Amino acid sequence: MSDAAPTTSLIDVAATLRLLSCPVCGVTFAMPAELYLRRAADGGHIICPNGDTIIVAPDAPAELHLLNAFLLGELQAARFALDHATKKTNVAAHDAAEIRRREVRRRASNLALHSQRDGRYRICDVCQARIYFNTIDNHYEKQHADELLAMPAEQFES
Repeated sequence: MSDAAPTTSLIDVAATLRLLSCPVCGVTFAMPAELYLRRAADGGHIICPNGDTIIVAPDAPAELHLLNAFLLGELQAARFALDHATKKTNVAAHDAAEIRRREVRRRASNLALHSQRDGRYRICDVCQARIYFNTIDNHYEKQHADELLAMPAEQFES
């Protein structure tokens, strides 16, 4: 191994770059104009930095470039709105599930307090099973949640 530093050379190359915007992901990138023109001539495709395939068409009028930029902005706004709506839906679904869980627990506790006693056991009002007294509310929650919610709310107002 030699302790000498490697020899490097600097080559200045003037290249014209073509600025592109990916219609799929919206990333803006540049590529050599010569390569772009070759792809446009043979109807080929380009891969954007994020991996999307872009079909290259011959140069389009300026109006189409403006329309493309506008549509990309609309696409990004729609993606943002969809993401926001999805988050709100997820929060609402979580809130609804939490409300349901609390109502089942409230009704189960109420039934447990008023269930018939049989020594150390309580009798389940729904399935008539004998349940150890300190687990009857868990039995109602786990086994009979749908039945509890189907019962009239007035039944639990005491």
